[in-house]
Amino acid sequence: MIMLKQCFHFCSWNFGMSSKKDLETRKVVSDEKGNVKSRDIKEEDKKTSSMERRASVDLVTISHDNKDQTSILTLITCNGHSDIDPIRGDLVKFEWNREQVFGYVEEDETLQTYEHLGLSGKFKIKTRRLKHFSLKRNFLVTTVLSVSPYLRFVKAMQDLPRSCLFDTVMKPRVEDYEIADALRTSVFPLITGHVLNHKQMDIVARVVATATEQAPKICLIQGPPGTGKSKVILNIICEILNKKSTKILLCAPSNRAIDELVGNFLTVQKANKNLKHFSIVRVGCIDKMGDEVQEVTLPHLAQMSELKSEKRKSKDDILRTSDVIATTLSSSYSFQMERIFENDDIPVCIVDEAAQSTELGTLIPLMLGVRTLILVGDPKQLPPTVLSPQAKFHGFDKSLFYRAKENFDLQQGNPILMLDTQYRMVEDIVSWPNNFFYQGRLKTGSSVPSLPFHNYKLLHHSSHQNQTDFNHGEAQLVVNLIMGLSMEIVKNPANEDVSIGIITPYRRQREVILNLLKFRCKRYAPAIKIVTIPKPKDLDNNFDGKKAPKEGINNSNTVQIPDGSDFEDWEELLLAESQEEEAGVQKEALKGRRGRKSERKIEEKTGKERIIIEGEEELNSLCSALKSVQLQDTRKKDKNEEELEKPNDGKSHEKIEGQEEEERIVVQGEDELNSVSSRLKVLSVQPIPNKTQKEASKRRNFQKTKRMEKEAEVMEYITIEVMEKPSPLYLKLKSIQVNTVDSFQGQERDIIVMSCVRSKGIGFVNDPNRLCVSLTRAKHTMLLCGNFGTFKKNAMWKALLRDATSRNASVEINANASIANIMKHVIAEKSQDDKDIFLW
Repeated sequence: MIMLKQCFHFCSWNFGMSSKKDLETRKVVSDEKGNVKSRDIKEEDKKTSSMERRASVDLVTISHDNKDQTSILTLITCNGHSDIDPIRGDLVKFEWNREQVFGYVEEDETLQTYEHLGLSGKFKIKTRRLKHFSLKRNFLVTTVLSVSPYLRFVKAMQDLPRSCLFDTVMKPRVEDYEIADALRTSVFPLITGHVLNHKQMDIVARVVATATEQAPKICLIQGPPGTGKSKVILNIICEILNKKSTKILLCAPSNRAIDELVGNFLTVQKANKNLKHFSIVRVGCIDKMGDEVQEVTLPHLAQMSELKSEKRKSKDDILRTSDVIATTLSSSYSFQMERIFENDDIPVCIVDEAAQSTELGTLIPLMLGVRTLILVGDPKQLPPTVLSPQAKFHGFDKSLFYRAKENFDLQQGNPILMLDTQYRMVEDIVSWPNNFFYQGRLKTGSSVPSLPFHNYKLLHHSSHQNQTDFNHGEAQLVVNLIMGLSMEIVKNPANEDVSIGIITPYRRQREVILNLLKFRCKRYAPAIKIVTIPKPKDLDNNFDGKKAPKEGINNSNTVQIPDGSDFEDWEELLLAESQEEEAGVQKEALKGRRGRKSERKIEEKTGKERIIIEGEEELNSLCSALKSVQLQDTRKKDKNEEELEKPNDGKSHEKIEGQEEEERIVVQGEDELNSVSSRLKVLSVQPIPNKTQKEASKRRNFQKTKRMEKEAEVMEYITIEVMEKPSPLYLKLKSIQVNTVDSFQGQERDIIVMSCVRSKGIGFVNDPNRLCVSLTRAKHTMLLCGNFGTFKKNAMWKALLRDATSRNASVEINANASIANIMKHVIAEKSQDDKDIFLW
């Protein structure tokens, strides 16, 4: 109860109204996670004011509550409903009798008003009691921010006593967190078809057994880096749904984390017919969701529903009937979720990255009647992000997972289920984090392709930091190191997919490194080549989505080719288009000539065409006659043969007469054929009359001139700028991500380079959680750059430096060293076929 009072005290302080001076001139900001400072924000105020939503409203009614000393204003927008109107949950401000007043929007709705106004917004604002009634009916209401997420914290505390998990949350005891035992065979084979290790199978079986019993329990699953906690979550969901018809709420503190889980679920579901009947819906702010989950967002599913005429009803039905509702912790108790599930309809809730969630955030889903709460995370990694020092003082930056673990450390036994086999890092990288943070409980089961670099190195230099949060000399060393790594990687095409990341605790150092890297990258950027090509026919209307610049008297058209294009492909494409245009014109011209030639053959009655046609007709006629003569000859011949076969009866004169007739017919046919052939020969060589020849020549010259004019028009040339094909080194440098340690949690790369920055004290680099995250992002190569002299004063860093020295993994180097000298300490020659393989 003391914890609740402390949290409520913080919330009251945090949500209390600041003075007008504070609101207008000061803002609490953080230069890095954990470093909080205040500064003037005149420029930011200008940006904020330009983004504020101001709505012109008419006052409809006003009522007062003397008990609560509040006033309720019912307002309606003047110029139709729009995006600038306040919505439920907004904190707003307005001027009342020349005094600035703040209020909270309790209700909002859309009304159908006059036709010329269209839709109008109506809403109720709750504020402090307004003592002086104003006759002014029209005024401006400005939306400050949405406070509903923060008010949910307060409501979660107020609602906690009615939860069946109240005692388990308030006083974490080992026996309350121990879950049922179950055999692996109870979930084998897995419905997903996945193959899990023994520890993963044990956890899935025990959690599923606990969830199906629906006994009030909180299950804690610790997932160190690379241990496959996402796969375990996915199988827990599928096995629970397979064994019991229930609803599961899947949550995480960030949109990125929940989108990753939903994306994994959809991928497995599409590949496995056994999961087709499970339904999932993604709830929350559409603008903050990834593209991979858009197909299961609530608006999209509602649009695809048959109830298109009743969108609201359709959305409610989708939420009620879905097996899994995926959302952030804050959105899990939205106004819509509150309305639909107010009767405790969601018995199971799974929270990923639970160690990164504030305790109040983890309590929000309990308002939906959750009986089995499954928290998955790693308290050894980054805690919740809280900027307020006063909130931190009251323990607001501790997760429920972390607080429970602290209590268990003081008791006998440990009910936390820990995944113990990591598949990300080679043994040289995981060795020290495993011993220091996880007491040596992690096994290694990774298979990492070989690279020509040492797996683990500390590069110690003597460069001093410029200010508290950046070190230019170290940044130069890091960039040279990255250049050397990239040059070595691109030597082997098989390493094309090798990924590199740069991490640093400070944003300012990130900016310095990023600027230096961009400058180096420009040196290897592909050159721009000017190419002259025939102008495509439709260039002026639409080319590559853009209109070409207008041509001047002495200036040619210019087409800008997007960055990253392939020089050869683009040039070939444009030339091919031009050639197709030219070929098309020639084809049309050829069609025209053929058409006119056919017409001349039909229409002209003199000249060579007519002679050929007449000759062909005469030849066909004579050939038919000749064929007829030959057929008659054949029939006659057959008749004579029959006569010869008859016995000689003395009538020899008939035979002689038949033979004479046959000879006469054959000779006559041969004479006619010879005559026709002679005539055709004469006709074929007969000259064309001069008049026809002149007319044909004129037509040919005219057509040729027209064709040349048309071709000249098509073959108009333009100049374009084409980027040459980028080199592998340029592409590799462009793919490198530079970010802060905090932003890199949950990610991994083949190679990680860390810039430690500090040379005067170590700042919040002494945070064990932040160091654990830093050292567990790399799969093959982990390189730390820093001036480690001052780090020896910290016990944790002293242990790390001593371990590196004992393993010959620490070297001294000049911050201004050349790339070649740096790479001497980094390259470790290995056979190209070698692999770093470690099996648990």
